[in-house]
Amino acid sequence: MSKIKFFSIVLFAIITVGGCKKSESAASVKLPPGFEDFYKKFHEDSIYQIDHILFPLEGLPSISDNPGTEDFHWDLQSWIMHRPFTDFKDYNREFIVLDSTIVIEKIQLKNKEYGMERRFAKSGNQWQLIYYAAMNKLIKNPALQQDSVKTTE
Repeated sequence: MSKIKFFSIVLFAIITVGGCKKSESAASVKLPPGFEDFYKKFHEDSIYQIDHILFPLEGLPSISDNPGTEDFHWDLQSWIMHRPFTDFKDYNREFIVLDSTIVIEKIQLKNKEYGMERRFAKSGNQWQLIYYAAMNKLIKNPALQQDSVKTTE
């Protein structure tokens, strides 16, 4: 089984089981040990960033309202380096810690019309980006009672 499928299955199982968990804001959430150091270095060092992304990376392209994006993957050749997020005037950032090995980051416009999502997983002693949905229109997911990055049809 490929690493991508394994992480996808594990992440799906954790989200399904932990879906009822109340998420916490970035200011009050306790991130797993080592995650903050990883997160800082991930945004400062481009080589480190590339080395900590599981390519081909599952996700969604920006403003993906076209059919066929449900099986989208980012590749190394088209990757644009992620930099630290600093625009807290117009956006909210939230970290959701599912357990000591899975962290979901959501960044949304304050009006919650658009947002992006990144999922990080710890494998061994290394954190990796395992999912990235670029900025997209948000729709309400009534089953989870929280906003999700998905496309409208």
